[in-house]
Amino acid sequence: MATPTYIPIATVTLATVASGVYFDGISQDYSDLILAMSFSGGYGNGTATISLNADTGANYPYQRMVADGSSASGFQGTLDYMGPVYLYAPTGEPMSVELQLFDYTATDKHKTGIIRNGTASVGVVASAHRWASTSVVTGLSINAGNANNFAAGSKFTLFGIHGEVV
Repeated sequence: MATPTYIPIATVTLATVASGVYFDGISQDYSDLILAMSFSGGYGNGTATISLNADTGANYPYQRMVADGSSASGFQGTLDYMGPVYLYAPTGEPMSVELQLFDYTATDKHKTGIIRNGTASVGVVASAHRWASTSVVTGLSINAGNANNFAAGSKFTLFGIHGEVV
């Protein structure tokens, strides 16, 4: 099995607060995509959202597991965005989020992804998602939603992956 190679496609580092970030014209040259996000700021308790190709219809079934070190709980449903990405970190605490989007160029199946995020004080959230579309993913938007804004210094990097990721 080939070792996967992560190729940076684009990086956005916010100079000021922003309500969202959009990656457009995503290259179709890779097998999978990874979106790595890093925040540190005063977003408080909020929920960011991720949409593919600007689709905001109820086309995103999900299953989510939340664990805080002493207990775990699960949820499922269908939303009008991929996510939610929970931004539960206290003001100023660093938080990292990763979306792994599989087979984003396939036209014969729905797109699936895994979102993982967490902070030192709150715990870890992992969720599996599906975009109920056979369209090729060409755009990806991240919206701060009810988190209001992403803080200055927040960093978003989109990677393309060559090779199989397990």
